[in-house]
Amino acid sequence: MTSILDDIYDAYGTIEELELFTEAIERWDVSIIGHLLEYMKLYYVALLDVCKDIEQEMEKKGYQYRLPYAIEAMKNQARAYFAEVKLLHEERIPTIEEYMDVALVSTGYIALATTSLVGMGDIATKEAFDWLTNNPKIMSSSSLIARLMDDIKSHKFEQKRGHMASAVECYMNQYDVSEEQAYSKFQKQIEHGWLDINKEWLKPTAVPMPILDRVLTLTRTTDAFYKEQANMSSHLSANVKRAVVSYRPSIWGNRFLNCTPDDEITLAYKWEQAEDLKEEVRRELMTAAGKPSQQLNFIDSVQRLGWAYHFEKEIEYI
Repeated sequence: MTSILDDIYDAYGTIEELELFTEAIERWDVSIIGHLLEYMKLYYVALLDVCKDIEQEMEKKGYQYRLPYAIEAMKNQARAYFAEVKLLHEERIPTIEEYMDVALVSTGYIALATTSLVGMGDIATKEAFDWLTNNPKIMSSSSLIARLMDDIKSHKFEQKRGHMASAVECYMNQYDVSEEQAYSKFQKQIEHGWLDINKEWLKPTAVPMPILDRVLTLTRTTDAFYKEQANMSSHLSANVKRAVVSYRPSIWGNRFLNCTPDDEITLAYKWEQAEDLKEEVRRELMTAAGKPSQQLNFIDSVQRLGWAYHFEKEIEYI
């Protein structure tokens, strides 16, 4: 449903038509569809019907609180898409800050993460939905990675078809830099995003691990998709499918260590970051000593991220 919604805003409606469509989604009432175009009516009715079916299913299981979060996420998605339409209509290149305020939502990651919790078991509590709605660091970093990787890969094609300026054009225009310099800046931000995700994963205190895993899986999928994009045409290869299932990037894995630094200072800074985070993990491991449940959860987190080989002595000691 989100993909079709994106197409409606991106390729079909005029700004006047989309304003009415956005208002309809805000009101979430099938009785007001009379002023919509026929194809918009079809989508709108289907969207409300799907949500109604989900609502009935959730009521049977005692999860009535869940669907309103998904509906609000869909409304936010429509708002972000319409904000992009307005920026395009203004025929100007926004600042990178103005662009990212909209584009981090239009990635759809918050909406996808929210709806992915709707069908989970008892572990997806109201508190978990509230946590996600507040856009925690792991979520904002995931959205940032998705947006920048997408813009780097697709902005040239999007500009040919008259799409709004991407992060690349916004940054180049605002700071008067080359395309390559913009790419370099965004690659650093992507790496910092992974650092933030790794840190959040190591301290899953706000919500249970399976909730964090939903967000991490979305980010892994994006990373694998854009890395393999050059090998794809009209379908995903078997290699990409396998990568999505098993891929768990780490700042100490090939993606981090094999990147090409801009200079020796940048490389030294990255190694310093990695070493600082290693020491933080060691401290957490030793703090968990004598607390069996905490020990197991923490060691499991380290193993899931593929870092256990860095801390074999500490794990053996525990």
